[in-house]
Amino acid sequence: MDKHVTDFLVIKDVVFWLIIGFVTLFLVVTLKIIRRSLADSNWKMSEAISEPEGSPVAPIAPGEPTGEATAVITAAPVKPVMVASSSRLIALIGGIILAAMYLGTGYYMLFAIFYLPEEVKNIDDINQFFVMGMTLFSPYAVNKLSTMFKG
Repeated sequence: MDKHVTDFLVIKDVVFWLIIGFVTLFLVVTLKIIRRSLADSNWKMSEAISEPEGSPVAPIAPGEPTGEATAVITAAPVKPVMVASSSRLIALIGGIILAAMYLGTGYYMLFAIFYLPEEVKNIDDINQFFVMGMTLFSPYAVNKLSTMFKG
């Protein structure tokens, strides 16, 4: 092999592993920062994946006084009783699995860009990968849009 070709292959290997190392290090450091900030606060995972049970304030029966008495009742903040939510737990586990698969696919895309350029025929393949990742957040976007149009 020509000296220039072997030098290029060595540089390509180093750049590839530097990028993989940087992405992984960034992910680990970010997760540690998030974990530390959540541990310092009064945040609990069990509360985060729970949902309120019923409404915190009992509805007013017909014939009961309204006005100032009702204002006093509703003015006092009442912490709702939280119960375990299997749907939120399933969503959390599914989100972790999807994030891991997206990260693995990202590592493969980096590998393909460096070592299998014939597999990545054009930039549209990479764009489709990023659009796929954006779909993870589409439920949040739809939720925000629906609250905007509620009256």
